[in-house]
Amino acid sequence: MHLETLACIGLIFRFPVALKFGYTDPLITQLRSNSWGNVISNEERGSSAFHNIVVGIESAIEKHLECYADLVKACQSDVRPLDVKRIHALNGRVPIPIVT
Repeated sequence: MHLETLACIGLIFRFPVALKFGYTDPLITQLRSNSWGNVISNEERGSSAFHNIVVGIESAIEKHLECYADLVKACQSDVRPLDVKRIHALNGRVPIPIVT
């Protein structure tokens, strides 16, 4: 619900993940903040809400640190094309998937 609100007021962009990443489901989206979203998040860095978000993300990453390390390594590979099957499998094991 919060992501939809942020998208509606224009602070983030939500769009389908590019086909080049090997995801064919148009319901899988990626997010990017726009310049106003960046300004607001920078201004709110000292707030308790921002702190709670950071703690939640850090906790999720720490619990899956080894898998994230493998995922980042796979995404940064010099070998082309990337091993998207492996990247998809790793993304399926983490709470916050990433794409290159």
